Amino acid sequence: MRIRSTHRAQALPALSSADSTDFEVASARREAVPELRAVLRLFDDDFTEDV
Repeated sequence: MRIRSTHRAQALPALSSADSTDFEVASARREAVPELRAVLRLFDDDFTEDV
């Protein structure tokens, strides 16, 4: 996955079919750009409750 210009982005959609991947991508980008908004698509109810 290539991530470009996240220093200028206002939001990052993380919309893969794997909840853990979406969470990892959003977390990594939020560490680099704390003001970045992240939108996650999570399907696993148990995973969603844990995060």
